[in-house]
Amino acid sequence: MRTLVIVAALALPAGAALAETPVARRAAEASVAALQRNGAAVRAAWQPGAATPARLTGLRVPTVGATPEARARGFLRAHPDLLALREAVLLSTRRSRQRTVVRLQQTHAGRPVVDRVVSITLDDAGAVRSVVNATAPLQQVKPTALDASAARALAVRHVLGRDDADLPTRVTPVVFALGTQGVEGFEVELSRVPFHEHLVVRVDGHAGEVIGVRDEVMH
Repeated sequence: MRTLVIVAALALPAGAALAETPVARRAAEASVAALQRNGAAVRAAWQPGAATPARLTGLRVPTVGATPEARARGFLRAHPDLLALREAVLLSTRRSRQRTVVRLQQTHAGRPVVDRVVSITLDDAGAVRSVVNATAPLQQVKPTALDASAARALAVRHVLGRDDADLPTRVTPVVFALGTQGVEGFEVELSRVPFHEHLVVRVDGHAGEVIGVRDEVMH
């Protein structure tokens, strides 16, 4: 499989990628400190300028719940300032040896936030042992000026150089984000069978332009 990614700038304010909120950072640091008081082995790693930790290790935090997802969500509710993750949908639950990894995708107003995922690892007793985090609180999300039909047409013209009403497609409303800033947009999946291609075209709905194409060659 070959993957090609073409990325243009999102329609975000200058410096948005670094515009993390100091208040959120201090709240997250306080949450980490509370976890460390209950477990000296707890370690946190932070990306430069980030409001929430990118990784937590050394955890042994008991949880309750009928399923791994319920336990992971219970952990987040018990520590609301840790990741400041207000909305999320389940991506997957994967069992490996004596661990279960729950992956949750950040959402905003029901739209998945692209590439914003947190993975929470539980042990056999249901305790949280580690967290790998790529989410961040969103302070501002610019609304889309396009509907799904217009985004599809834009993506098809970008790929084919012309309109094609019969080309099979699937359009998913999403949010693209840099730091705490985001824009509503769409991921448009389309296939060009003679070329054995499955393309995912990313459309910035606010600016009305294509910002990326992922080209997966099918075998």
